[in-house]
Amino acid sequence: MFTDSELSELADLLERIHNHFRPLYPPRSDFAMDVEFKLGPGRTLFIKQARPLATAQ
Repeated sequence: MFTDSELSELADLLERIHNHFRPLYPPRSDFAMDVEFKLGPGRTLFIKQARPLATAQ
């Protein structure tokens, strides 16, 4: 179970990842990110992978 603080941190990181990749895709394209993460020792949040998912137009 995530704490409120961990959820807030995860939401911030996911938004930053999405915003980083967003300029690579046309404004009207469907775009999402496939992100893998985990809580490590000491409940440290780690982003393991981030891959853009875009549908064909």
